[in-house]
Amino acid sequence: MKILFADDDPKIHTIVDLWLNRQGHHIEHSTNGADAFGQLQKISYDLLITDVNMPEINGIELVRKSQELETAPKFVILMTSRCDIDELQDQIGRNNVFLCNKPFSPATLADMIQDLDK
Repeated sequence: MKILFADDDPKIHTIVDLWLNRQGHHIEHSTNGADAFGQLQKISYDLLITDVNMPEINGIELVRKSQELETAPKFVILMTSRCDIDELQDQIGRNNVFLCNKPFSPATLADMIQDLDK
């Protein structure tokens, strides 16, 4: 899958990159929501993985804005350390958006992506 990974923590980028490259995925990175949205406007991705709490444009707004694009990603994984997962799901309200709790296991994230890629 062609994946855009948006998170403001460089350590998480390194971990995700290692795990998902081993799985054969192509990953591009962004460190804030505005940059990620710019990339989404230009390039079509199979999957957007984004943190909820990011500078400039938060993950929830990024998901909403990305869904309006012609180049909208097929799937989204929204990562969060927030406890209100049900409320987040209600805010997003999309069938192709999946939630992943932080902290997360890279293996669990890889499994989620593999399930989407079927």
